[in-house]
Amino acid sequence: MITFSQYLTQIGFFGSKTAEDWMFIREEYRKYYQREYSKEYRKNFKRIDVRYNSFENSIIQNACKIYKVKPATLIHNTSLAYLESKIYLPQFTAVEELAYLVRKASNNTNQLVKASHISKYIDNARLELLVAEYNTIEQGFREFYAQPKIIYKPLELCL
Repeated sequence: MITFSQYLTQIGFFGSKTAEDWMFIREEYRKYYQREYSKEYRKNFKRIDVRYNSFENSIIQNACKIYKVKPATLIHNTSLAYLESKIYLPQFTAVEELAYLVRKASNNTNQLVKASHISKYIDNARLELLVAEYNTIEQGFREFYAQPKIIYKPLELCL
């Protein structure tokens, strides 16, 4: 942006003028400066409107009270902290391999249980509990490794 003296040169204002002329030129420069400043500001900063329901707004207001900041500052900082967090997704082959190992262990257990059935050492209730437990373990591994691991940046570092 140009200074007032550069503006005077640009519009061709030379010599002495009356006080009304100076006031008029200063007012015109102020308008010009504001227009240029607004252009530069809009180019560098973007405005985003976000809507929350009353429950989400109460959560944000409570967090603002805790951190002693305004809602806009809190949302700005928390969004940047989330973007700077690290997300780790396990490879799909690793998940499949782990599921295979659990199935293999379950198969071995099933063979042991079958052998114990022949010898009448384990009853049906224990067998059903063991099978259910392995199914739960396999499902748990699938859910655990299919979800991304997110290491969040502490919000205190952003405020």
